[in-house]
Amino acid sequence: MILLIFIIELLNYFLSSFLGSFHTIKEGVPLTDAMLTVHVQCNGGNVKISEAFVNIGGNVLPVTISLDKLSINDYIGFRNLQEDKSYIVKLEVISGDTVITEKMTIKTKQPTSIIHNGTLYNFVTSPHTGRIWLDRNLGATQVCTSFNDTACYGDYYQWGRDFDGHESKTTGDTTIRMTNINNVGSDFVYQNWDWVENGVDTDGSLRSAKWQKTDGSSVCPVGYYVPTIAELAAETIAQGMTTKEEAFASFLKLPAAGYHDGDDNGLLNNVNTFVNVLSSTPQGTEDVRDVQIDGGDDSSRGDGRSVRCIKL
Repeated sequence: MILLIFIIELLNYFLSSFLGSFHTIKEGVPLTDAMLTVHVQCNGGNVKISEAFVNIGGNVLPVTISLDKLSINDYIGFRNLQEDKSYIVKLEVISGDTVITEKMTIKTKQPTSIIHNGTLYNFVTSPHTGRIWLDRNLGATQVCTSFNDTACYGDYYQWGRDFDGHESKTTGDTTIRMTNINNVGSDFVYQNWDWVENGVDTDGSLRSAKWQKTDGSSVCPVGYYVPTIAELAAETIAQGMTTKEEAFASFLKLPAAGYHDGDDNGLLNNVNTFVNVLSSTPQGTEDVRDVQIDGGDDSSRGDGRSVRCIKL
């Protein structure tokens, strides 16, 4: 009976300790379950723990345990858990032929921020669709405090281009169009409706697919992508947004950043006047769909405009 009571108490203790570890985990590879196994010996009334280990997705890690603490010798193994996911934890205490097993479902925490390309972003949830978005434009150093807050304008991306330096307001420029959509240098291409030559990704499908990647290899952080025009419009136009003041007052806190003119002079235009946010949706063979508050609903692929990422 003493052994049984001890084992039950041990179960309760390990579960609370184990769950505490899980709640500190961030993102990683999804698993189906994790199991902590403890072998207990009872000799002449003296109880001791002979061995313990944790099995995570087939990887066995040693565990150091005593009556007053539990520590994972190789804590890095727990980083194979994915953020904001549920897992089954199985605790098994063994003493001779006696086996007591307990299972519990736990949920890992969702991080409140992420760093991508050197910029820290937090997350905001749409009151309209329930979707999760970055709290600022790509490249912005802070959330907007007004529609003309220059610190929140962020970068100006030509449609479908990588994070390669061209998006900076102070980058160099060129009138020479690129022969492919990858590894094209850092210059902003202007005096053209598109930044690539005629015949390169004419329908925009390659660049659209690139901007919808969620593995972090495109412009958005891991788990995020550039929204379609339908997803972007659902948070803006569909909510009756028609002015820059309304854009700033929304949960997205959109600024009137204007755009980097790729058609003509390569200068910043309509700053403090127009709200322009790109989508990943191409329009015909020359344009791209975007949301323009106080403007239109499409633009040339050569213009540099704001980008806001949405969670998968």
